[in-house]
Amino acid sequence: MKTKVTLIIVVFAAICITVFLGIINHIALSVRLNEMKTSLQDLDHREGSVDHIGLVATYEIHKKIYEERLEHGKADAIEQRLDTLIMREKEEARLKQSGYGIILMPAVWMINLNRKVLGKKPLHYSAGSDAVTIDLDVAYYFERNFLFKRAIQAYDKVLNKRGIDDALRASVLLHQGYCYALAGINNKAKGNYQTIIRDFGRENSAITATILSSYMEGFARARERVLGSVADPLLRSRKLVNLMAYEQALEILEKEETVANPRDLPFIRYTKARCYSGIGRPAKAAETYLAVITGAPSSEYARLSNRKLFAIGSRAGGDNAIRRVSIRINERLKDPVITEMLGNQKELPPIVPEAYRISDIEIPERILRQADIFASKAEKPSRVDRFLVIETSDGNTFKGTVIEDTGEHIALMTSIGRINVKKNRVTRISEKK
Repeated sequence: MKTKVTLIIVVFAAICITVFLGIINHIALSVRLNEMKTSLQDLDHREGSVDHIGLVATYEIHKKIYEERLEHGKADAIEQRLDTLIMREKEEARLKQSGYGIILMPAVWMINLNRKVLGKKPLHYSAGSDAVTIDLDVAYYFERNFLFKRAIQAYDKVLNKRGIDDALRASVLLHQGYCYALAGINNKAKGNYQTIIRDFGRENSAITATILSSYMEGFARARERVLGSVADPLLRSRKLVNLMAYEQALEILEKEETVANPRDLPFIRYTKARCYSGIGRPAKAAETYLAVITGAPSSEYARLSNRKLFAIGSRAGGDNAIRRVSIRINERLKDPVITEMLGNQKELPPIVPEAYRISDIEIPERILRQADIFASKAEKPSRVDRFLVIETSDGNTFKGTVIEDTGEHIALMTSIGRINVKKNRVTRISEKK
C-alpha cells in the first residue's frame, strides 16, 4: 500500500514538473516574442516613417486645395485614409499584457539564472508599456485632435526624460515643431527644425524637418499675401483656412456672419467650424458642423460638415457619440465619401485610456438629440431650381440653372455645360421665374 502511494506521488510530481517546465518554456517564448515586439515598437517610434509622411501630407493637401488642384471631397478621403493608417500603425505597435500574472516574474528569474550560468545577458521584460511610450501616446493623441498646445507640453515631458536615444529625440522634436507651426508659433517651430538639422543630421527626421521648414515658410508668405489683399472677405477667409491660418480666418468670418446674405451662411458656418477645429476646439467645431447639417441639409456644406464630424469622432477613438451620430446622419445624406471612409476603417479606431481623454471632444446632449431628430426625419422635398442671368466685369453674360452657390463662385448649368462664375467678377444678377 505504502509503495503504491509513493508511486502515485512520484508520478504526480513528475507530471507537475513536466507541466511547470512546459509553462516555463512557453513563457520563455512569450518573453522573447514580446522583446522582439518591443524592439519593433522602439524602431517605429524612432523611424516614424508613416507619421512623418502624415506631417508632410497635411501641408501638401492644404497646398493643393489652396491652389484649387484638389477638391474637398478627395481631400477629406485622403486625410481619413492617412489618419486610419497612422492610428492603426500605432495601435499594432502596442505590447499586449501577459496572461500569466503572478507566475511570470519567477519564470523570468529562472530563465535569467540559466542565462547567467551560460554567460549571457539577462532578459529585461515589462508586461506593459514603458513611461516614454505612454507619454508619447498622450502627445500623439493631443496632436491628432489638433490640441497643439497640449501636445507641445506632452512632447516636452518626453524630451525631459533621460536615456532617450538620438533617433527618438529627433522624432519628438519634429512632432513638437509641427505642433508649434500649426499653433502659429513659427519661431519655435523653426528652432526645433534647425536643432534637428544641426544636431541630428544623420536621422531620417532631418530630411522631414527640412521639408516641413520649407512648407512653413511658404505658407507664411502666402498668408501675408492673402491678408494684404483687398479681395472679397469670404474669399480671403477660405484661402486663409486652406493655409491653416485659422485664427485670422475666424476673425473675418465672425464679422461677415452678421451682415452676410442668407445664401452664404452655410459656407460661413462650415468654415468657422473648420477654424474651431484647427485652433483646438473640437467640441465647438462639432456643434457648428451639426448646425450646418440641420440648418441647410440640401447645401453642399451639409455633406462636407458631416465628413469633418466623422473625422473628429474617428480621431477621438472608440465608438463615441460624435462618430455614431455622423454615421446616422449619413443614412439620410447618403454621402459616398463617408461610406468609403467606413469601408476603409474596417474596425473601430483605437481608444485612448480614460485618463488621457479630455472633455474638449464631448458635445452637449441637447445638440446630439437635435442631430438624432434630424437623422430620423424623412428627406425634405427637393428645392425649386433657380434660373439666373449673371453679368460680369469683363463683359460676359451667363444664363443657367444654379447647381452650386459658395462663398467664392456660383456654378450654373448652361446650354454648353457647367460654368463657375467667380463672385468677385459679378456686376449684376437677375433671376428669372
